[in-house]
Amino acid sequence: MRPKQTQHAFVSSSSDRDIFDVPPSPANRSPSLEGACSAAFSLYAENAETNPDFRKIYGEWLEFREDIATWFRVAEASFESNLYKLQKT
Repeated sequence: MRPKQTQHAFVSSSSDRDIFDVPPSPANRSPSLEGACSAAFSLYAENAETNPDFRKIYGEWLEFREDIATWFRVAEASFESNLYKLQKT
């Protein structure tokens, strides 16, 4: 039996998420990718409604995805900022 991971070390509370809530730079936005992502998540939600095994995995994955996205906003912020500056020159 696998232990359930309830909290990640890099996100100690919901207020930490607010501190690092940095929107992506305009250079990284793509309407076609946003549409594909939206369609994929609609499909995932449909599958979660009808498949209890998928629902369990999907719920845990969504939590992990939110936490890891918060971490990467912090970890990659300076890289993304510098990359954006280079594209502007």
